[in-house]
Amino acid sequence: MSLAAVARFEERLRREPGDRPAMAALAEALGAEGRFADALAWIERAVADTAPPAAWVGRHGILLARQGRFADAVERIEAALAEGPDDAALRWELGRALERLGRLAAA
Repeated sequence: MSLAAVARFEERLRREPGDRPAMAALAEALGAEGRFADALAWIERAVADTAPPAAWVGRHGILLARQGRFADAVERIEAALAEGPDDAALRWELGRALERLGRLAAA
């Protein structure tokens, strides 16, 4: 993703402020740019008051971990893995978060 992608999703959200897939895509683009706090804010809006896809829940967990919120990250990643247990990337992120919490046996 690039700054152009960020601009494209921001424009879409100006036109359609409730577009949850655009919110999730913007969060992904912002995260790719290293703007984790902004990305976290957008993914939290995307998953609020809805039954979001597991991929969004997993992305939420990853962004929480990037902000140092490891216990919250573990909760969200585990919820995503309950829906898609074969996601190797999420399992990796879960292990990293558990390690940061000092839960090496669980990692």
